Amino acid sequence: MKRLLAFFSVFGLVIALAPAVNAALETTWRTDIVAASNDVATGPGGAVYAVGRGPAGTVSWDRGRATVTRLTTAGDVVWSRAWQPHPERPRAFRTNAVAVAVGDNGVVYVVGTVQRFNCEGGGWFIRAYSPNGRLLHAAGTQRAWYCRPPGPQTVRDVAVRGDLVVVATAATGCCGELARVDGYLRGFTTGLRSLWRTNFEPPAPANAAWYDAADSVAIARDGSVYAAGWAAIERSNGETTPAGALLIQKVRHGGTTLWARRPGVPMGYDPAVSLALGSDRMIVGAQLRGGGTWLGQLTLTADPVWHRVWGVAAEIRARIGGVALDATGRIWMVGTRRDLTDNGINVFVRRHGPAGVLVGSLTIDQPARWVRGNAVATLGDAAFAVGTTYVPATGVLISGEVWRVQV
Repeated sequence: MKRLLAFFSVFGLVIALAPAVNAALETTWRTDIVAASNDVATGPGGAVYAVGRGPAGTVSWDRGRATVTRLTTAGDVVWSRAWQPHPERPRAFRTNAVAVAVGDNGVVYVVGTVQRFNCEGGGWFIRAYSPNGRLLHAAGTQRAWYCRPPGPQTVRDVAVRGDLVVVATAATGCCGELARVDGYLRGFTTGLRSLWRTNFEPPAPANAAWYDAADSVAIARDGSVYAAGWAAIERSNGETTPAGALLIQKVRHGGTTLWARRPGVPMGYDPAVSLALGSDRMIVGAQLRGGGTWLGQLTLTADPVWHRVWGVAAEIRARIGGVALDATGRIWMVGTRRDLTDNGINVFVRRHGPAGVLVGSLTIDQPARWVRGNAVATLGDAAFAVGTTYVPATGVLISGEVWRVQV
Protein backbone atom coordinates (compact mmCIF):
# COMPACT_ATOMS: atom_id res chain seq x y z
CA MET A 1 0.00 0.00 0.00
CA LYS A 2 1.48 3.16 0.90
CA ARG A 3 4.40 5.50 0.66
CA LEU A 4 6.68 6.91 3.41
CA LEU A 5 4.99 9.88 5.06
CA ALA A 6 8.10 11.48 6.46
CA PHE A 7 11.82 10.95 6.30
CA PHE A 8 12.14 10.05 9.92
CA SER A 9 9.58 8.35 11.96
CA VAL A 10 8.78 6.65 15.22
CA PHE A 11 9.22 4.12 20.72
CA GLY A 12 9.82 1.43 26.00
CA LEU A 13 6.30 0.56 25.32
CA VAL A 14 3.32 1.91 27.17
CA ILE A 15 0.03 1.20 25.44
CA ALA A 16 -2.88 3.42 26.30
CA LEU A 17 -6.30 2.31 25.20
CA ALA A 18 -8.50 5.08 23.90
CA PRO A 19 -12.03 4.91 25.28
CA ALA A 20 -13.69 1.83 23.83
CA VAL A 21 -16.67 2.37 21.57
CA ASN A 22 -18.05 -1.16 21.15
CA ALA A 23 -14.99 -3.35 21.49
CA ALA A 24 -11.58 -2.50 22.88
CA LEU A 25 -8.57 -3.06 20.64
CA GLU A 26 -5.32 -4.39 22.05
CA THR A 27 -1.85 -5.22 20.80
CA THR A 28 -0.99 -8.90 21.22
CA TRP A 29 2.69 -8.47 20.35
CA ARG A 30 5.30 -5.99 19.18
CA THR A 31 8.45 -6.76 17.18
CA ASP A 32 11.35 -4.33 16.61
CA ILE A 33 13.08 -4.61 13.24
CA VAL A 34 15.74 -2.50 11.46
CA ALA A 35 15.42 1.28 11.88
CA ALA A 36 12.17 2.30 10.16
CA SER A 37 9.07 0.41 9.01
CA ASN A 38 7.16 2.15 6.21
CA ASP A 39 4.69 -0.41 4.88
CA VAL A 40 3.28 -3.88 5.56
CA ALA A 41 1.51 -6.61 3.58
CA THR A 42 0.31 -10.14 4.27
CA GLY A 43 0.75 -13.16 2.03
CA PRO A 44 -0.10 -16.85 1.66
CA GLY A 45 0.52 -19.09 4.62
CA GLY A 46 0.16 -16.28 7.13
CA ALA A 47 3.32 -14.48 6.08
CA VAL A 48 3.71 -10.85 7.17
CA TYR A 49 6.13 -8.60 5.27
CA ALA A 50 7.39 -5.23 6.54
CA VAL A 51 9.61 -2.89 4.52
CA GLY A 52 11.64 0.14 5.50
CA ARG A 53 15.26 1.02 6.05
CA GLY A 54 18.15 0.23 8.37
CA PRO A 55 20.33 0.10 10.33
CA ALA A 56 19.15 1.54 13.61
CA GLY A 57 21.06 4.54 14.88
CA THR A 58 21.15 6.38 11.57
CA VAL A 59 19.30 9.56 10.75
CA SER A 60 16.82 9.78 7.92
CA TRP A 61 19.00 11.87 5.62
CA ASP A 62 22.23 9.89 6.05
CA ARG A 63 23.30 6.42 4.88
CA GLY A 64 20.71 3.68 5.31
CA ARG A 65 19.68 0.79 3.08
CA ALA A 66 16.32 -0.58 1.99
CA THR A 67 15.06 -3.61 3.92
CA VAL A 68 12.34 -6.25 3.62
CA THR A 69 11.56 -8.57 6.54
CA ARG A 70 9.30 -11.60 6.71
CA LEU A 71 7.58 -12.36 10.02
CA THR A 72 5.15 -15.00 11.22
CA THR A 73 1.72 -14.10 12.59
CA ALA A 74 3.29 -14.65 16.04
CA GLY A 75 5.83 -11.89 15.40
CA ASP A 76 8.92 -14.05 14.84
CA VAL A 77 11.36 -12.92 12.14
CA VAL A 78 11.80 -15.57 9.41
CA TRP A 79 14.31 -13.67 7.27
CA SER A 80 15.40 -10.14 6.42
CA ARG A 81 17.10 -8.73 3.32
CA ALA A 82 18.82 -5.38 2.80
CA TRP A 83 19.82 -3.74 -0.46
CA GLN A 84 21.57 -0.73 -1.94
CA PRO A 85 23.59 -0.19 -5.14
CA HIS A 86 27.32 -0.85 -4.78
CA PRO A 87 27.33 -2.37 -1.29
CA GLU A 88 31.10 -1.98 -1.26
CA ARG A 89 30.48 1.78 -1.15
CA PRO A 90 27.77 2.00 1.53
CA ARG A 91 28.06 5.76 1.93
CA ALA A 92 27.61 6.51 -1.76
CA PHE A 93 23.87 5.75 -1.82
CA ARG A 94 20.89 5.91 0.49
CA THR A 95 18.03 3.50 -0.24
CA ASN A 96 14.63 3.31 1.41
CA ALA A 97 11.92 0.68 0.86
CA VAL A 98 8.61 2.53 0.66
CA ALA A 99 5.91 -0.05 -0.16
CA VAL A 100 5.30 -3.79 -0.50
CA ALA A 101 2.74 -6.06 -2.17
CA VAL A 102 2.42 -9.85 -2.32
CA GLY A 103 1.12 -11.93 -5.22
CA ASP A 104 -1.19 -14.92 -4.89
CA ASN A 105 1.84 -17.17 -5.47
CA GLY A 106 3.67 -15.57 -2.53
CA VAL A 107 6.16 -13.50 -4.58
CA VAL A 108 6.97 -10.28 -2.75
CA TYR A 109 7.32 -6.97 -4.64
CA VAL A 110 9.23 -4.16 -2.92
CA VAL A 111 9.54 -0.60 -4.22
CA GLY A 112 11.67 2.19 -2.85
CA THR A 113 13.88 5.17 -3.53
CA VAL A 114 17.58 5.53 -4.31
CA GLN A 115 19.54 8.71 -3.67
CA ARG A 116 23.20 9.37 -4.32
CA PHE A 117 25.08 11.29 -1.65
CA ASN A 118 26.44 14.04 -3.92
CA CYS A 119 23.43 15.10 -5.98
CA GLU A 120 19.95 16.51 -5.53
CA GLY A 121 17.29 14.02 -6.53
CA GLY A 122 17.52 10.33 -7.29
CA GLY A 123 15.42 7.48 -8.62
CA TRP A 124 13.44 4.41 -7.63
CA PHE A 125 13.66 0.61 -7.72
CA ILE A 126 11.38 -2.43 -7.72
CA ARG A 127 12.60 -5.86 -6.61
CA ALA A 128 10.78 -9.21 -6.52
CA TYR A 129 11.63 -11.83 -3.86
CA SER A 130 10.52 -15.42 -3.45
CA PRO A 131 8.73 -16.35 -0.19
CA ASN A 132 12.07 -17.65 1.14
CA GLY A 133 13.87 -14.37 0.42
CA ARG A 134 15.62 -15.15 -2.87
CA LEU A 135 15.88 -12.24 -5.32
CA LEU A 136 13.98 -13.11 -8.51
CA HIS A 137 13.75 -9.91 -10.58
CA ALA A 138 14.72 -6.23 -10.41
CA ALA A 139 14.00 -3.02 -12.34
CA GLY A 140 13.91 0.73 -11.85
CA THR A 141 15.15 4.11 -13.04
CA GLN A 142 18.85 3.32 -12.87
CA ARG A 143 20.02 6.45 -14.72
CA ALA A 144 18.22 8.62 -12.16
CA TRP A 145 20.16 6.90 -9.35
CA TYR A 146 23.23 8.59 -10.78
CA CYS A 147 21.45 11.94 -11.21
CA ARG A 148 21.20 11.63 -15.01
CA PRO A 149 18.20 12.24 -17.29
CA PRO A 150 15.24 11.87 -17.06
CA GLY A 151 15.89 13.63 -13.75
CA PRO A 152 14.70 13.03 -10.18
CA GLN A 153 12.10 10.29 -9.74
CA THR A 154 10.30 8.89 -6.73
CA VAL A 155 7.94 5.99 -5.99
CA ARG A 156 4.83 5.85 -3.80
CA ASP A 157 3.16 2.42 -3.96
CA VAL A 158 2.99 -1.00 -5.63
CA ALA A 159 0.18 -3.49 -6.31
CA VAL A 160 0.10 -6.97 -7.84
CA ARG A 161 -2.71 -9.20 -9.05
CA GLY A 162 -2.64 -12.04 -11.53
CA ASP A 163 -0.18 -11.22 -14.31
CA LEU A 164 0.08 -7.49 -13.61
CA VAL A 165 2.30 -5.42 -11.31
CA VAL A 166 1.57 -1.67 -11.07
CA VAL A 167 3.83 0.96 -9.55
CA ALA A 168 2.75 4.50 -8.62
CA THR A 169 5.66 6.83 -9.37
CA ALA A 170 6.36 10.51 -9.97
CA ALA A 171 8.87 12.84 -11.55
CA THR A 172 9.97 15.46 -9.03
CA GLY A 173 11.76 18.76 -9.04
CA CYS A 174 15.15 19.78 -7.74
CA CYS A 175 17.35 22.82 -7.50
CA GLY A 176 14.80 25.24 -6.10
CA GLU A 177 11.73 23.60 -7.68
CA LEU A 178 11.01 20.97 -5.08
CA ALA A 179 7.24 21.59 -5.24
CA ARG A 180 7.14 20.15 -8.73
CA VAL A 181 5.72 16.60 -8.76
CA ASP A 182 4.10 14.92 -11.78
CA GLY A 183 2.62 11.47 -11.16
CA TYR A 184 2.26 8.48 -13.43
CA LEU A 185 1.58 4.73 -13.25
CA ARG A 186 3.85 2.00 -14.61
CA GLY A 187 2.62 -1.47 -15.55
CA PHE A 188 4.97 -4.49 -15.44
CA THR A 189 4.75 -8.21 -15.94
CA THR A 190 5.30 -10.32 -12.85
CA GLY A 191 8.86 -10.78 -14.14
CA LEU A 192 9.22 -6.96 -14.10
CA ARG A 193 9.28 -6.44 -17.84
CA SER A 194 7.88 -2.96 -18.59
CA LEU A 195 4.42 -2.95 -20.26
CA TRP A 196 3.03 0.59 -20.21
CA ARG A 197 3.17 4.05 -18.66
CA THR A 198 0.06 6.18 -17.98
CA ASN A 199 -0.10 9.72 -16.61
CA PHE A 200 -2.02 10.36 -13.39
CA GLU A 201 -4.01 13.50 -14.21
CA PRO A 202 -7.17 15.26 -12.99
CA PRO A 203 -10.21 15.52 -15.28
CA ALA A 204 -10.80 18.48 -17.58
CA PRO A 205 -10.93 21.43 -17.32
CA ALA A 206 -8.02 21.15 -14.85
CA ASN A 207 -4.68 22.10 -16.36
CA ALA A 208 -2.56 18.99 -16.99
CA ALA A 209 0.57 21.04 -16.30
CA TRP A 210 -0.46 21.48 -12.66
CA TYR A 211 1.12 19.04 -10.25
CA ASP A 212 -0.27 15.68 -9.13
CA ALA A 213 0.81 12.31 -7.72
CA ALA A 214 -0.79 8.91 -7.15
CA ASP A 215 -0.16 7.85 -3.58
CA SER A 216 -1.90 4.48 -3.46
CA VAL A 217 -2.79 1.87 -6.08
CA ALA A 218 -4.89 -1.33 -6.19
CA ILE A 219 -5.92 -3.87 -8.85
CA ALA A 220 -9.49 -5.17 -9.12
CA ARG A 221 -10.54 -8.73 -9.86
CA ASP A 222 -11.13 -7.88 -13.54
CA GLY A 223 -7.57 -6.54 -13.83
CA SER A 224 -8.48 -2.85 -13.92
CA VAL A 225 -6.32 -0.50 -11.86
CA TYR A 226 -7.51 2.08 -9.33
CA ALA A 227 -5.17 4.84 -8.18
CA ALA A 228 -5.82 7.41 -5.46
CA GLY A 229 -3.79 10.53 -4.84
CA TRP A 230 -3.57 14.28 -4.93
CA ALA A 231 -3.84 16.88 -7.68
CA ALA A 232 -3.27 20.62 -7.44
CA ILE A 233 -6.22 23.00 -7.79
CA GLU A 234 -4.03 26.01 -8.54
CA ARG A 235 -0.90 26.86 -10.46
CA SER A 236 2.59 26.70 -8.95
CA ASN A 237 5.92 27.89 -10.33
CA GLY A 238 7.62 24.88 -8.74
CA GLU A 239 8.65 26.84 -5.66
CA THR A 240 5.26 27.48 -4.03
CA THR A 241 3.31 24.49 -2.70
CA PRO A 242 -0.21 24.60 -4.18
CA ALA A 243 -3.36 23.41 -2.45
CA GLY A 244 -5.04 20.36 -3.93
CA ALA A 245 -7.86 17.85 -3.74
CA LEU A 246 -8.32 14.09 -3.70
CA LEU A 247 -8.17 12.42 -7.13
CA ILE A 248 -9.28 8.89 -8.10
CA GLN A 249 -8.33 7.41 -11.47
CA LYS A 250 -9.30 4.12 -13.15
CA VAL A 251 -7.06 2.50 -15.77
CA ARG A 252 -7.59 -0.56 -17.93
CA HIS A 253 -5.41 -3.62 -17.53
CA GLY A 254 -3.51 -2.50 -20.64
CA GLY A 255 -2.83 1.02 -19.31
CA THR A 256 -5.56 3.11 -21.00
CA THR A 257 -7.23 5.63 -18.68
CA LEU A 258 -10.98 5.07 -18.31
CA TRP A 259 -11.80 8.05 -16.11
CA ALA A 260 -10.44 10.43 -13.45
CA ARG A 261 -12.71 11.98 -10.81
CA ARG A 262 -12.51 14.29 -7.82
CA PRO A 263 -14.67 13.23 -4.81
CA GLY A 264 -14.48 16.76 -3.38
CA VAL A 265 -12.00 16.31 -0.52
CA PRO A 266 -9.84 19.42 0.13
CA MET A 267 -6.16 18.73 0.71
CA GLY A 268 -2.96 20.68 1.14
CA TYR A 269 0.18 20.14 -0.91
CA ASP A 270 0.91 16.47 -1.74
CA PRO A 271 -0.46 14.89 1.46
CA ALA A 272 -0.88 11.19 2.17
CA VAL A 273 -3.69 9.12 0.62
CA SER A 274 -4.41 5.42 1.17
CA LEU A 275 -6.77 3.19 -0.86
CA ALA A 276 -8.31 -0.18 0.06
CA LEU A 277 -10.30 -1.90 -2.70
CA GLY A 278 -13.22 -4.24 -2.02
CA SER A 279 -15.29 -6.22 -4.49
CA ASP A 280 -17.94 -3.49 -4.72
CA ARG A 281 -16.47 -0.44 -2.98
CA MET A 282 -13.41 1.70 -2.36
CA ILE A 283 -12.26 2.82 1.06
CA VAL A 284 -10.06 5.91 1.00
CA GLY A 285 -8.18 7.63 3.79
CA ALA A 286 -6.78 11.10 3.12
CA GLN A 287 -4.95 13.90 4.89
CA LEU A 288 -7.11 17.02 5.13
CA ARG A 289 -5.88 20.51 4.46
CA GLY A 290 -5.00 22.06 7.82
CA GLY A 291 -4.77 18.73 9.67
CA GLY A 292 -7.04 15.82 10.47
CA THR A 293 -8.10 12.71 8.57
CA TRP A 294 -10.87 11.98 6.06
CA LEU A 295 -12.14 8.40 5.81
CA GLY A 296 -14.72 7.61 3.17
CA GLN A 297 -16.44 4.88 1.21
CA LEU A 298 -16.88 5.38 -2.53
CA THR A 299 -18.53 3.27 -5.19
CA LEU A 300 -16.31 1.76 -7.86
CA THR A 301 -17.19 4.77 -10.00
CA ALA A 302 -15.91 7.13 -7.27
CA ASP A 303 -19.35 8.30 -6.11
CA PRO A 304 -19.40 9.16 -2.37
CA VAL A 305 -21.36 6.85 -0.06
CA TRP A 306 -20.32 8.08 3.40
CA HIS A 307 -17.36 9.75 5.06
CA ARG A 308 -16.00 10.49 8.52
CA VAL A 309 -13.65 13.26 9.63
CA TRP A 310 -11.48 12.80 12.71
CA GLY A 311 -8.49 14.40 14.40
CA VAL A 312 -8.94 17.99 13.21
CA ALA A 313 -8.75 19.47 16.72
CA ALA A 314 -5.44 21.08 17.68
CA GLU A 315 -4.87 18.61 20.50
CA ILE A 316 -4.97 15.69 18.03
CA ARG A 317 -3.96 16.95 14.55
CA ALA A 318 -4.13 13.40 13.19
CA ARG A 319 -2.15 12.33 10.11
CA ILE A 320 -3.17 9.37 7.98
CA GLY A 321 -0.84 6.38 7.69
CA GLY A 322 -2.93 3.76 5.89
CA VAL A 323 -6.29 1.99 5.61
CA ALA A 324 -7.20 -1.67 5.09
CA LEU A 325 -10.26 -3.95 4.92
CA ASP A 326 -10.40 -7.13 6.99
CA ALA A 327 -12.20 -10.42 6.31
CA THR A 328 -15.32 -9.26 8.17
CA GLY A 329 -15.68 -6.09 6.11
CA ARG A 330 -14.42 -3.86 8.92
CA ILE A 331 -12.16 -0.93 8.09
CA TRP A 332 -8.85 -0.31 9.83
CA MET A 333 -7.16 3.08 9.84
CA VAL A 334 -3.67 3.75 11.25
CA GLY A 335 -1.79 7.01 11.55
CA THR A 336 -0.18 9.52 13.88
CA ARG A 337 -1.63 11.92 16.43
CA ARG A 338 -0.32 14.52 18.83
CA ASP A 339 0.28 13.75 22.52
CA LEU A 340 0.04 16.92 24.59
CA THR A 341 0.98 15.13 27.83
CA ASP A 342 4.62 14.77 26.76
CA ASN A 343 4.71 17.03 23.69
CA GLY A 344 5.18 13.97 21.48
CA ILE A 345 3.38 11.97 18.81
CA ASN A 346 1.70 8.58 19.11
CA VAL A 347 0.24 5.92 16.82
CA PHE A 348 -3.54 5.71 16.57
CA VAL A 349 -5.48 2.66 15.41
CA ARG A 350 -9.19 2.98 14.60
CA ARG A 351 -11.61 0.28 13.43
CA HIS A 352 -14.87 1.11 11.68
CA GLY A 353 -17.85 -1.00 10.69
CA PRO A 354 -18.89 -1.36 7.04
CA ALA A 355 -21.17 1.67 7.36
CA GLY A 356 -18.46 3.84 8.90
CA VAL A 357 -19.44 3.50 12.58
CA LEU A 358 -16.42 3.52 14.89
CA VAL A 359 -16.25 0.14 16.68
CA GLY A 360 -12.86 0.31 18.39
CA SER A 361 -9.81 2.48 18.92
CA LEU A 362 -6.33 2.30 20.38
CA THR A 363 -3.43 4.64 21.05
CA ILE A 364 0.14 3.32 21.15
CA ASP A 365 2.26 5.64 23.28
CA GLN A 366 5.98 5.26 23.87
CA PRO A 367 7.14 8.03 26.24
CA ALA A 368 10.52 9.72 25.76
CA ARG A 369 10.43 8.79 22.07
CA TRP A 370 8.20 9.72 19.20
CA VAL A 371 6.34 7.06 17.27
CA ARG A 372 4.76 7.46 13.85
CA GLY A 373 2.12 5.09 12.46
CA ASN A 374 2.79 4.44 8.77
CA ALA A 375 0.63 1.60 7.40
CA VAL A 376 -1.71 -1.31 8.15
CA ALA A 377 -2.56 -4.69 6.60
CA THR A 378 -5.03 -7.37 7.69
CA LEU A 379 -5.26 -11.15 7.94
CA GLY A 380 -8.64 -12.54 8.98
CA ASP A 381 -10.00 -10.10 11.55
CA ALA A 382 -6.55 -9.09 12.87
CA ALA A 383 -4.50 -6.10 11.78
CA PHE A 384 -0.74 -5.62 11.50
CA ALA A 385 0.38 -2.02 11.91
CA VAL A 386 3.87 -0.67 11.29
CA GLY A 387 5.62 2.49 12.36
CA THR A 388 8.94 4.01 13.31
CA THR A 389 10.38 5.27 16.59
CA TYR A 390 12.96 8.03 16.72
CA VAL A 391 14.59 10.49 19.08
CA PRO A 392 12.80 13.84 18.65
CA ALA A 393 15.79 16.01 19.51
CA THR A 394 18.18 14.43 16.99
CA GLY A 395 16.06 12.57 14.44
CA VAL A 396 18.05 9.37 15.08
CA LEU A 397 16.02 6.33 14.06
CA ILE A 398 15.61 3.80 16.85
CA SER A 399 13.60 0.94 15.37
CA GLY A 400 10.93 -0.07 12.93
CA GLU A 401 7.94 -1.45 14.80
CA VAL A 402 5.37 -4.10 13.86
CA TRP A 403 2.30 -4.54 16.06
CA ARG A 404 -0.44 -7.14 15.87
CA VAL A 405 -3.77 -5.57 16.86
CA GLN A 406 -6.95 -7.51 17.64
CA VAL A 407 -10.34 -7.04 19.23
